[in-house]
Amino acid sequence: MDVQRCSGMLKRSLIGLLILFQISFVSTFDIHISENDPGGTVLFNATQGDNWSYDIDAFSSKQTMPYIQLDFSSGIIYLKQQPKCSKINNNVLEFRIISRHRILNFITNRTVTPVKVFLEGENCRHFNSWKSQRLKLDGTHYIVTHSEINRCIRAGQHIISLLDFIPNIYQKCSISVDIPRTSDYTVDPHSLHIKTLLTRCFFSSEISLAFNVLFSCPNHHTFFVPYEVIIHPKDTQSYSALLRKSRRSRRAVVNNAPVFDETVYVRHVKEDQAPGIIVETITAHDADQGDEGIITYTMIPERDERSLSMFAINPTTGTVNTTKRLDRELIEVHYFQIIASDHGRDVKTGSTSLKIIVDDVNDHAPQFEQKHYVRNISENQEVFTDSNILTVRATDLDVEENADIRYSFVNPTNDFMIDPLRGIITNLVKLDRETKSKYQLVVQAIDQGEISTRKTTSATVDINILDVNDNKPQFSQASYLVSVREDIDITNQPIILNVTATDRDEGSNKEIRYSLTGNVMQTFIIDSLTGQIHVIKSLDYEQFPKYRLTVRAEDSGNPSQKNSTNILVQVIDVNDNAPQFHGHIYQESVDENAPSQTPVVQLLAFDLDSGLNKEISYSIIDKPVDMPFEINEKSGWVSTTGKLDREKSQKYEFKVKASDNGAIVLTATTSVVITVRDINDNAPIFNPRFYETTLSEDSRIGSPVITVTAIDKDEGDNGHVIYDISGGNTGRTFQISTSNNMGVITLQKNLDARIQNRYALSVTAQDPDGNLDTTEVFINISDTNRFQPEFQGIPYQFSVDENVNVSTSVFKVFALDKDRGENQRITYSFLGVVSDFSIDANTGEIRIIQALDRETGPAYTLTVTARDNGNPAQSDTTDIDIIVKDINDNRPEFSEVVYTGTVKEDILVGRRVIQITAKDRDKGPNGQIYYTFTGGSDGNGDFNIDRALGVIRVAKELDRERIANYNLVALAVDEGEPRLSTSVHIKLKVEDVNDNRPKFEADTIEVGVLENSPIGTTLAKITAEDPDEGVNALVEYKFVGGADADLFDLVGRRGDPATIITRTDLDYESDKKQYEIIIRAASDTQFSTATVLVNVQDVNDNSPILKDFTIIFNNYADTFPSTSIGRIPAFDPDETDRHRLEYRFISGNGANLLHLNTTSGRGEITLDPRLNSDVPRNGTFVVSVSGE
Repeated sequence: MDVQRCSGMLKRSLIGLLILFQISFVSTFDIHISENDPGGTVLFNATQGDNWSYDIDAFSSKQTMPYIQLDFSSGIIYLKQQPKCSKINNNVLEFRIISRHRILNFITNRTVTPVKVFLEGENCRHFNSWKSQRLKLDGTHYIVTHSEINRCIRAGQHIISLLDFIPNIYQKCSISVDIPRTSDYTVDPHSLHIKTLLTRCFFSSEISLAFNVLFSCPNHHTFFVPYEVIIHPKDTQSYSALLRKSRRSRRAVVNNAPVFDETVYVRHVKEDQAPGIIVETITAHDADQGDEGIITYTMIPERDERSLSMFAINPTTGTVNTTKRLDRELIEVHYFQIIASDHGRDVKTGSTSLKIIVDDVNDHAPQFEQKHYVRNISENQEVFTDSNILTVRATDLDVEENADIRYSFVNPTNDFMIDPLRGIITNLVKLDRETKSKYQLVVQAIDQGEISTRKTTSATVDINILDVNDNKPQFSQASYLVSVREDIDITNQPIILNVTATDRDEGSNKEIRYSLTGNVMQTFIIDSLTGQIHVIKSLDYEQFPKYRLTVRAEDSGNPSQKNSTNILVQVIDVNDNAPQFHGHIYQESVDENAPSQTPVVQLLAFDLDSGLNKEISYSIIDKPVDMPFEINEKSGWVSTTGKLDREKSQKYEFKVKASDNGAIVLTATTSVVITVRDINDNAPIFNPRFYETTLSEDSRIGSPVITVTAIDKDEGDNGHVIYDISGGNTGRTFQISTSNNMGVITLQKNLDARIQNRYALSVTAQDPDGNLDTTEVFINISDTNRFQPEFQGIPYQFSVDENVNVSTSVFKVFALDKDRGENQRITYSFLGVVSDFSIDANTGEIRIIQALDRETGPAYTLTVTARDNGNPAQSDTTDIDIIVKDINDNRPEFSEVVYTGTVKEDILVGRRVIQITAKDRDKGPNGQIYYTFTGGSDGNGDFNIDRALGVIRVAKELDRERIANYNLVALAVDEGEPRLSTSVHIKLKVEDVNDNRPKFEADTIEVGVLENSPIGTTLAKITAEDPDEGVNALVEYKFVGGADADLFDLVGRRGDPATIITRTDLDYESDKKQYEIIIRAASDTQFSTATVLVNVQDVNDNSPILKDFTIIFNNYADTFPSTSIGRIPAFDPDETDRHRLEYRFISGNGANLLHLNTTSGRGEITLDPRLNSDVPRNGTFVVSVSGE
């Protein structure tokens, strides 16, 4: 078969042209020179090979340009003129070298190399500006410097001082250098001078030293920074570090990422240990060799930035150790991301998570909520009741058994006990303030850690026993007797007695008030404060020889306690009453033939005084010597002393004196007229025939009872009648005397109606001749009101339910009177105004007349008087103590309508939040209150309440982000039957603490940016949400890593979204279409990170590329290709237009031997069937390709 050959030459026609770049940034190079170096000194050689061109970035500092000169073809930078520090701001020259790689006049790659030239000299010692910068932690820190050393270095020779290259901000940190074991140099730990260990010579143009520097900064954190120092000896003129790094980067080796054995490492370490404890050695494996297989480890905190100051990782070995003493109570769990980075040019990394759990050690002693507790309790506190005296509470910042607390007394007592688990203090015995009023207990709280590590603390508990009015006032005497002269001067209300009572209670319960009852005629008063009894009215023994008083002592308690005592006041008689005759004149007659010693008349006088003062002696005043009469000084009988002779003296008149026997004798006189009469022939006759009278049994001796009269018709002496009691005069109780011819019966002895209440006297009337008549005199002895009523069964005290119905009989008083008749009949009444009770005047029955309320009137003291119906009446008084028994008719009442409070969300479980208090106006169990959430709301179990004290404590860890406000409902319940309760709302606001990390919407955030966007273009606004609030929710953003973080800027104030903007040109047609940034969102110490992937989006900014090409095909008979024989080799760098190219023939295909698919985007060429021949052909065609 003939082979025909056809070749065609196609020329390209381009619509547009776009230069394509690949941009890469190289680490900053620091160059140190002397300010004395002359112009022409080589500063830097940026040569990267053939087809590269170089330029200085137009954004370089204006102060730099006069001092540097660049060879645009070689990349060598020279010192244009000698610099002086005095003329250069901050003693540093900064610029960037842009290197462009051209292939066929197209720029395919570009590098940007930042360079800093630091001037050294006498005037250049302090580089404040550049030394204040912070170290970059995401890559090796390169230092390129020119040294005075020769190529051969002696052992121990000083090479360079590392301290000169460390920014001032880190100078105060603790700095240590980790040098590989195989190194032949060392670093002085204090001066940071680098020295050689061996003598050696270098034949290359540079010396490279690699090591890691550990910075431990007190106010920042602990971190490793990889350093590489490139030193050029003094006889070298150029720097080839970049060239060396360029060669290294062009090695055609596949770089594998390091791999860890585990995705998450969980390790434990005890707190409170000295720094340097190894937590774990975490290593990764890398299958590569050489630099690509060398791994450096770094660690990044994942939740709390403070964690970084507590741990460090050895960048070479991966050993994680503590850098300070840990405190579990500060941070319990630390979270880190461990990153393993290889040393390849295209750095590959692997990561794992490390969770470090800080185990508790017993390093905290329990802490009481208060160091000093004071509790006031009533002395009537029940024994072993749920109403405990006090609950002490201690908390321990440790956990588990180290925080398990037991309570005990340091000074045990038999009166109290403490619950070892709950800290509840209760009394074991009934308390008595009067026996002991104060207790001081020392409570110890001890945790249950290992015995050797147990810790204790103590608190004092002062228990003050409050007084209850449980003691009655006690008088100094059971009864009092006092005698008072009846003539006492009452002008100044003299004190006759001072009664005193004492009360063992205290306060108002011992303040005593005195009152007086039985005070007849209000003769006395008592000072209510001092108990002094005064006489305010004149005394009269003859009217009231004695007084029976009752003094009541009542304290000021509620209810009050009272006691009483009796006082007998005896009135001492004084001779203030003169004797009194029954008549002013006594007239009598006597027969003239009456024998001597004939009684003629009896003169009777009485004296109201008593004792000697009432004993009377009779005498005749100025008696003549020859007077034939005499008087018996005791009986008062006037008798004849001799023979009378009417003819000599018909009448005798004289005066008789009655004298008492008082110290000061008082007397009375009366006149006596005796007529001497003739003989008698008529008998006396009584008219009426009998007499009856009533005599009070308290009549005084000598007082007249009744007068009887017998009429004698005779005249003169013969009509004179003498009376005598001839019968019925039992015990000679009465005597009769004649006065004015009448018989006066007088009392001779004291009467007692209970012994004999009726006398029937036979009285005879006889004239001088013995003629007589007899009459009956009936004397009824009436009961004298001698006795006062006496209450029976005193003292009276009873209790009554406060809900008793009105008109209910609740009590009955009863008094007896030893008198008779009306003197014995008693009428009862209340003393003073009583509104709630009534008393039956006859029966003494007491009834309720108004509804009672114990809370208004817990007790009543009623004074009841029992008064007889004598004249004058006598009475007795007594007190009735009425205790109103409580019923459960009052609900507890809270001191607040609504309680409000705040609580930190990080408060420890068991800590006190707020205390609620309620009171119940009832008494006893009805007024005893306990607190509970049962029936209310405890915030889903987040809180509990002290049953006795109402103290609300945290039961579970709080989370403001879960519940920011609680509306708790607590109940105060009494112990009555039925139980009554009251609820109250407790509104608690949970105050935020910074316990949440800001959260990005995703761990990886992808954003797009059009290529060719100008520098400063905003890529995205990224926000991390922080569930906290207030300042704790203000998020601050910064770049913390990522291979491309230097190509972007982050702007935005704290609390604003993070705005990412470009700081370099982006080209989709370069080799790098995606950029990686690690952004951190932090609120105080809480932070999280996210990876931001910036995807460069293609725009149509390049013209298609088409080179000349040749098509050769062989045509054999019957083998003509009917399908495409190929395509036009056009290429559009823009990806979006790559498959949308349009092709057309411009010239050379006039015969249409070639067919072109113009719309498929592939430019496929097929042959026209006319070429199916053995005739060789060739042609030149011009093809045009265009994009959209």
